[in-house]
Amino acid sequence: MTTKRPQRRSFRATVAALIGDRRGNALALTAAAIVPCIAVVGSAVDISRYYIMQSRLQNACDSAVLAGRKSMTGLEWATKDEGVARNFFNFNFPAGMMGAGSPVIDFDTTADGQVNAAATVLAPTVLMSLFGFDDKTLTAACTAELQLPNTDVVFALDTTLSMNESNPGEDQSRITGLRSAVSNFHSALSRAATSGAQVRYGFVPFSSTVNVGHFMHRDWMVDRWTYQSRVTDGTRDRVVEGSTGPALRTDYQRVISGGTSTHDTSGSPENCVAPPNTYSTPGGWREISRTTHADGNYTIIDRITQTGSQYGASLVGGLCRIRETRYNNQVQERSRTSYTATSDDRTVTDYFWNYRPVEYDVRPLKGTRADGLMAGGSITAQIANNHGSLTTTWGGCIEERDTVRNASYNPIPAAAYDLDVDLTPTAGTPATQWRPLLPQLVYVRRSTTNWRVANDPQITNNYTRGDNIQASLASVCPSRAQKLKTMSASEITTYMNGLQTAGWTYLDIGMLWAGRLISPTGLFRNENSTAANGGSISRHLIFMTDGQIQTFIRNYDAYGLSALDRRRTAAGSLPTDADQNQIVSDRFDALCSAIKSKGITIWTVAFGTSLTSQLQSCASGNDRAFSAQNAAQLNAAFEDIASKIAQLRLTD
Repeated sequence: MTTKRPQRRSFRATVAALIGDRRGNALALTAAAIVPCIAVVGSAVDISRYYIMQSRLQNACDSAVLAGRKSMTGLEWATKDEGVARNFFNFNFPAGMMGAGSPVIDFDTTADGQVNAAATVLAPTVLMSLFGFDDKTLTAACTAELQLPNTDVVFALDTTLSMNESNPGEDQSRITGLRSAVSNFHSALSRAATSGAQVRYGFVPFSSTVNVGHFMHRDWMVDRWTYQSRVTDGTRDRVVEGSTGPALRTDYQRVISGGTSTHDTSGSPENCVAPPNTYSTPGGWREISRTTHADGNYTIIDRITQTGSQYGASLVGGLCRIRETRYNNQVQERSRTSYTATSDDRTVTDYFWNYRPVEYDVRPLKGTRADGLMAGGSITAQIANNHGSLTTTWGGCIEERDTVRNASYNPIPAAAYDLDVDLTPTAGTPATQWRPLLPQLVYVRRSTTNWRVANDPQITNNYTRGDNIQASLASVCPSRAQKLKTMSASEITTYMNGLQTAGWTYLDIGMLWAGRLISPTGLFRNENSTAANGGSISRHLIFMTDGQIQTFIRNYDAYGLSALDRRRTAAGSLPTDADQNQIVSDRFDALCSAIKSKGITIWTVAFGTSLTSQLQSCASGNDRAFSAQNAAQLNAAFEDIASKIAQLRLTD
């Protein structure tokens, strides 16, 4: 059987056959169309993948610089900050995502804290690789920086005596470190300020009161006020008879052996007390010889031996100096000669005083300024020794308005006008008005340990006056507070350099007036409600202290002479310092809550002391409470606050 082999057609014949065969024609057309379809679909798929990867790469880059900038302390880009940034980048664009290679990102920063980054990744070409297209490198660039909106910042600054001390290991005082930190804070915010933004600064230096009288309207101040003072209570002349009798005149007194040396140490300015003396003179003065003269008078030579130490305490430039005088077996010798002393009769006038609460007319301090503000000035009262007149000048510090004696201040009682941050005083209603602090009018009673005597009648003693800052009584007036205003770097420096340190630590009065200065609904609402450009305002209160609450009942402070006036303590009993400390603490807590409820962010800073739970609770979050044990840490804390106040933004 023979099988017939098919004849092989030429290509031309095959094509000709296909042309004549409709079935083959359709197949060819389909095959030819597949190639451009693959190209179109492939390019669409690859372009879509590129777009998705590009978006993810840009998002990863943006998140990295935002996280890195947020992690920074001040303007310093540290290793930890770059680590945070890389973690965010790798999380948002992991290696191998959508078949891509390992992405690369590089960071750099500028002097003003701007964080820049550039990211690249190799994106594979999937379908278009069939047509000879190579893989594509995708890139992304990103920048994050702080930009400041309309912002108000009020500093409540502890300017008590301890701010003159130095922290361990430092030569400069705390007040010097504070001045530098505030200036650097201003510089940091200035760098972040956007064009047209309003940035204002206010200051409340505080101790036992505040100096705010210069920006008060005169209707906010009382016309008359009662001070613990004194009034004249008559005079009496009496004759002191003369006498004739023997007396001793010192011819000389000199050291003949041994000697003394002095040694100075530092103490706490807020409790500047000398230690007990160890000085002694064993046997006292010992007579060595006696010589009788022809006229009957005689000369005695005697000696004394001095041992141990004598101590004295004094405040020098706000610093407590303890001076020890050591007697190194010092021997003194003196010569005295007798004589007959004669004195004539003389008349002595006794001036009597009645120490009691006295009402004074303080309207002369108001003045008649066209802007309605307090003019300041002085008043004259007959309180000087020997019934003379004394002119007392008002320094601008205030006594607070009416309060209540309460076991709790949270919520703040309605009748506690002193704790009402927003209440505007009513003219003619003294309970709602403030009172001028006038230490020269204020007197203690018979002794600083006998405060229960409301009146001391028919007394000739000239007791300690309120402006005599000794251990028996203290009254200080801090540096002037400043309302919110825009300030240049030089203005900040000038203001901070002018701060004086004095007094004790009353935290509540500082928080109270910082809240009043920054509140958008209070005394200065016309200036604080909106910015000059019509925009909203971000409000921040920075509270800095270098110590715990420390009050003394002997102080003449924002609530009068505490031991006698007892405006915050029980009227029928003498308060203790501990009682008053607790009251100040409770009121401070209540004020923190009231101010935060107004949308004001509170930042607290403990400088050279521990960060208490009270300061942590007062702050608007744990990340807004800081502890700074030295000037460098204080500067870092203030720069960190500035960074967080400025809003973090992505920029082109």
